[in-house]
Amino acid sequence: MSDGYAFTNFSSYYAEETKNTDRKTKLLKILVVVLTVVLATEALLYAVIFPCLSPVQVTVYGLENMTPEAVLEESGMNLSEGFLHFDAAEFKSRLESVSAIENVTVQKKFPDQIIVEAKERVPVAFSLVSRGGKTVSVQIDKNGVVFTSAAKSAADSVPLLSGIDLDATSEGLGIPAMYRPLLVEISEIAEKKSPYFSALSEIHVQPTVSGSYELVLYPIHSHVRVLTDRSFNEQKLQYMMVVLDVLDSMDAGVNEVDMRYGTVSYTK
Repeated sequence: MSDGYAFTNFSSYYAEETKNTDRKTKLLKILVVVLTVVLATEALLYAVIFPCLSPVQVTVYGLENMTPEAVLEESGMNLSEGFLHFDAAEFKSRLESVSAIENVTVQKKFPDQIIVEAKERVPVAFSLVSRGGKTVSVQIDKNGVVFTSAAKSAADSVPLLSGIDLDATSEGLGIPAMYRPLLVEISEIAEKKSPYFSALSEIHVQPTVSGSYELVLYPIHSHVRVLTDRSFNEQKLQYMMVVLDVLDSMDAGVNEVDMRYGTVSYTK
């Protein structure tokens, strides 16, 4: 009888212990689930929610002369807005209004990234204009668009284009249509990296009584100015340099060469 009683006692004890263990296991599982939910919620907040509500992070690619800070400042866009409320279309429009930017794409990348791909205008000539009572330098691209560039070498690498009144032409707008074929010709020669083009310091546009225009070319290493018709090409520049070399060898004291009528004449 005593053995049977003892066995019954131990059976009750083990049953109670098993129940306690099951309770602890359930509590532990609940705790793990709660902690998992808390950690997942925290991760969601820091990885998604907070970045979406914080100011966007803007990255600009493709710039060579301007700094991203200068472009963003000139755009005037409010960059303190969160990703969800940031207007990419308006941002693109504002960037396109920056005179030195030729074209741009804007991409929103979740959760807080704004990716900008920008292409700057390439100057083929520069000119001098009056702004606020001061004479300042502006650049002109192959499409005749007037802009300002942060490129320090702009005035050193392209010729001065004078004779066209650009004082009333706003940045981002084009020069008068009559002169745009000239800019295309200048651009084509510049792309060839012609040594004759690099030897040219100034191209002066000279209006004619017929309403058209002619060109006066000023080489860098010569005091002689060269009159030509309105066409501008590499062959003409090469011919001009040959004529100047001949005159220089003659030491003729010439100050002007006229190449407008198919023959060459000069004055001292």
